[in-house]
Amino acid sequence: MFHRVLPKSLINEQDAYYLRGTLVSTELLESEIEKNLKQGYVFKTLSMAIDTSTEKTSVLTFDDGYEDNFKYVFPILNKYKIKATFYPTIGYCINNTIAPLDYYYHFINKNVLENEKSDWITGNRKRDFINLKVKEQQTFIRDLYKTEIPEVALRYMNSEEIKILSEAGNEIGGHTLHHDIYTNLSSDEVHSDYYSMKKHFKGLSILPETFAYSDGRYNESIVNLLIKDGLKGACTIKANTENLAPNFEIEREFCN
Repeated sequence: MFHRVLPKSLINEQDAYYLRGTLVSTELLESEIEKNLKQGYVFKTLSMAIDTSTEKTSVLTFDDGYEDNFKYVFPILNKYKIKATFYPTIGYCINNTIAPLDYYYHFINKNVLENEKSDWITGNRKRDFINLKVKEQQTFIRDLYKTEIPEVALRYMNSEEIKILSEAGNEIGGHTLHHDIYTNLSSDEVHSDYYSMKKHFKGLSILPETFAYSDGRYNESIVNLLIKDGLKGACTIKANTENLAPNFEIEREFCN
């Protein structure tokens, strides 16, 4: 499970993404690929793995849809002749915007002392922020900056880049419209977000077959929505204890 990927030379080890574990180096990604290949693993997309899984199957997933996935990850996949599954937060990709979380991390990088970063990145302050609905996060960001919200040197993949990944045989899965955590939404809000997400993908001639839960959180009603819509499966971080549906509680491991 990956998010952002950059060459090691471009990574500041005090960067909030890096400290959180959602930014890794291209060198690390390549070392993981090489290690798996040497051990005899075959790389598949998640939907392919669900259809034809073996003990020696490895699946690379990349969440959120950052532009570096196209710029740096895609060439690496081509180098090793393997495919992966990408879960772009499609609303930001289509509208050429970035998430409140990106502004939050930018604030940390510019304004928070190193010895205070842990609370902002993994502590109570971060948990309070991440549990807000996206519209509430946007209000939080406006209050946080107090003045004009700055430009952030970061972007998400655009429609054309997502289509190129898909046409090259990589899987494009669903990951909500704007990264709202579905367990924090009402049933009507979940349905509205999910089908708005699907509409954007349809405009790209992409039909997602799998889904990645925002923040890894899900419940029975969300699983039932995905099953009813005909998806093959969904992935999380740590599966719930209810054992709702095996293919819709696929655990992933952070590589950082």
